[in-house]
Amino acid sequence: MELVLKALQAGGSHKVRMVTVGDSAGSSINLASIMLRSAAIELVGSGIGSLSQQELKTFDTDVLPEMFQLAADKKLLIETQNEPLETINQVWNKEGKAGKRTVIVMN
Repeated sequence: MELVLKALQAGGSHKVRMVTVGDSAGSSINLASIMLRSAAIELVGSGIGSLSQQELKTFDTDVLPEMFQLAADKKLLIETQNEPLETINQVWNKEGKAGKRTVIVMN
């Protein structure tokens, strides 16, 4: 994640939302305060610990089964364009297709 943040340090007009799920990318991050002042960055964490017991139960019994059914019925579609982290300099300012999300992936 720190490599992505370093690439963002040049600034730009794009708002960036970085979402981390779990510790697979590491349990900590080194974030210079200039990053928060020089770019429109939103950091979001997600994990099972962020839900209350009732929210977790509702998610398991209502939300998740409905999402799976919508996906199985091809009614839940998210179009993405995966780009490797190594090409971030080339794709960062590239105009994306309407309705399609660019996703930077780390190998």
